[in-house]
Amino acid sequence: MAFSQSPSFSIHGTVTDAKTGEPLIGVSVYIKANEISTITNAYGFYSLKLKAGNYTIAFHHVSHIPIEKSIHGDTFNRLDIAMNPDTGTLQEVIIKNTPKKNNVTSTQMSSVELNIEKVKKIPSLFGEPDLLKAIQLLPGVNTANEGSTNLNVRGGSYDQNLILLDEATVYNPSHALGFFSTFNPDALRSVTFYKGAFPAQYGGRLSSVVDVYMKEGNNQERSVEGGIGLIASRLTYQQPIKKGKSSILLSGRYSYAGTVVNALGTFGQSVLNLSGLNNFVARNNIHFYDLNIKANFKLSAKDKIYVSGYSGHDKFYSYQIDESNSLDWGNTTANVRWNHLFSNNLFANTSLVLSNYNYSFFSQVDVKSFTWKSKIKSIGLKSDYDWFINGNHKVKAGVSFFRINYEPGQIEQKDTISVIRSFSLDKKSSAEMAAYVSDEITISNKISVQAGIRATIFLNLGPGTVYSYNDDYSVILDSTVYGKKSTINNYKTFEPRISLRYLLSENQSIKISFAKTQQFQHLISNSSVGLPTDVWIPADSYLRPQRANQFAIGYFRNNDHKNLELSVEAYYKTLKDIIDYKDNANLFLNPKLETQVLHGEGESYGLELFISKKIGHLTGWISYTWSNTSLKIEGINNNEKFPARYDIRNNLVLTGVYSVNPRWSFAGTFKFTSGGHVTVPEGDFSYGGASYNYYSSRNGYTLPAYHRLDLSATHNSPKNKNRKIKRQWVYSIFNVYNRKNIYALFIKPDPLRIDMAKAFNFYLYGIVPSVTLNFSFK
Repeated sequence: MAFSQSPSFSIHGTVTDAKTGEPLIGVSVYIKANEISTITNAYGFYSLKLKAGNYTIAFHHVSHIPIEKSIHGDTFNRLDIAMNPDTGTLQEVIIKNTPKKNNVTSTQMSSVELNIEKVKKIPSLFGEPDLLKAIQLLPGVNTANEGSTNLNVRGGSYDQNLILLDEATVYNPSHALGFFSTFNPDALRSVTFYKGAFPAQYGGRLSSVVDVYMKEGNNQERSVEGGIGLIASRLTYQQPIKKGKSSILLSGRYSYAGTVVNALGTFGQSVLNLSGLNNFVARNNIHFYDLNIKANFKLSAKDKIYVSGYSGHDKFYSYQIDESNSLDWGNTTANVRWNHLFSNNLFANTSLVLSNYNYSFFSQVDVKSFTWKSKIKSIGLKSDYDWFINGNHKVKAGVSFFRINYEPGQIEQKDTISVIRSFSLDKKSSAEMAAYVSDEITISNKISVQAGIRATIFLNLGPGTVYSYNDDYSVILDSTVYGKKSTINNYKTFEPRISLRYLLSENQSIKISFAKTQQFQHLISNSSVGLPTDVWIPADSYLRPQRANQFAIGYFRNNDHKNLELSVEAYYKTLKDIIDYKDNANLFLNPKLETQVLHGEGESYGLELFISKKIGHLTGWISYTWSNTSLKIEGINNNEKFPARYDIRNNLVLTGVYSVNPRWSFAGTFKFTSGGHVTVPEGDFSYGGASYNYYSSRNGYTLPAYHRLDLSATHNSPKNKNRKIKRQWVYSIFNVYNRKNIYALFIKPDPLRIDMAKAFNFYLYGIVPSVTLNFSFK
């Protein structure tokens, strides 16, 4: 007996911004009659498979006005949509007729999509908007040091975050010794932050993914925007090459922070109360720049080419009477991408990706004159495929190959009288091959599952020498030399990822996830701040890959009447083969780092609350995290557990933006965290006529609590069709009530009693007012 099937058809297309032509990520595309839905991918593409018939298809994006279209299976196959940005409160009315939001319905959990325009309105240091510091305001994210852009996510160290810019890894995402991030907000299109249950296409880090995409360039009309602030200025230019078909973007930012603070001098310290920051910079000078470029070309309805690049560089000088030092560091990334549509429901993206990070340190002190250089460079090819089987079933798969070269350190003697001689550590090389597949399927109206697996082969490549040691690594017993084309060592890993969503009702759901992750690179650093001199090295015969397992469960709820989104997540994470260093370890240009490193494990668990409001005059979020992170390293703290430096028990954030009218808006952020942990002397003793300190257990002292209030006001120029230039003034006050939060704790001899020691607190800044002028014209 034969059974006939109803004829079906596929409808597909891209969703873009009507003003700029930029593709929109994460647009909800759904059929109103039967609950079939999908979301657009990173390039704005969607595909739905439907039975023949008449339908109303709706498109919804949080920052754009929703659109509905009527379609018929016999007349529609491709439907491209251009959505107008929501510039007022119109969306508040329309939102009531939109479907369940992704917060509840999506299978993915432990992730946040950040709105760049909202990030720009968050009050910031010196009025300079900062993406990574905005992420620090989200649940599950801490930082161990005031002012730093480092992210400690769910008990992970700051080197365990995968930072991507147009698919290229950014190895050091900070400027000005960590005070600002490398991301110029005017050049950014979208940001997605994952802190657990990473989709299978991401690998190589344990704790989080920050996936950033640059704007593609306005393909509708020329536009210019920029800003002039106290410490930096920005300018972005966009123009169609061929209207609707191709465009180019150029964006630059230059910071004159050192010049400004030095010029302020005593005034800066007394009026702005910059304290430690002024004392630090007044004897020094620092500058940095960012340059972004991107072009795209639509070759046909099925093919599109993207070319993008980024370069950012810092220069730090330090001058004294008999001493001078300078530090240079910077990132360079490049990407060439080809989008191809094989069929109505099979989309592919193939990328050639380059990442480079290098730094150099010059020092001249008496007869010591040298330059220290180091860098890491990766180049690779990757191909990703989205297969939209139907509205309830989507498969994503891909392969990648990357070659990474490491130059951990090289010293060059700068003159003949220098006592420092030229020296170079062995260069290292590795290859990483990966393949993944992920299947997201809606099993029923209530249950959906996203399951994936990532397989990786990591190779240490020659040339190189591997040493054999005695039990305590104090004596070399033997060595093995490997040639240029040899494989020194290899690791093969499988990383399963699974997420499950169960709908309790139309507006609430429960989600569960598990993810296993591996990291094949270690960051050698003796600082919790993250300095340019930190060295990346590959896992090898002794430094095993870091591993993590994370389980999370969450409750998600929407209140459509009040436009609120609520989530409560609990997580438990275990860490294996993390590294620390022996007491008094020698890390500087040590060719045998394995003799200084200790291996161990960690554990982190916590509870996160997140309430956000994305629509209306008042937007923002409330975030609270309770967490506990402990480490256990053989050879440290008598082999007993101890708190991590970034173990912050309580973390509360309130941030909001209130738009009074199109001309005025006000924003504020309040942050409170428990103190971090440090190791300090508990007392001293005398022996042989000398005084010695004895110390607490590792990280046994808890610092005072941290809290800060920031406020800002934004004033837009009146709307006027005859006005060519739109102006926006941003007035902000950072640290409104002049809280002196501890940046570092020093123990020094008491100048009045040489047999006693005193603790000295070092703080970076007090109250910091600023003003920024933003402008745009076409």
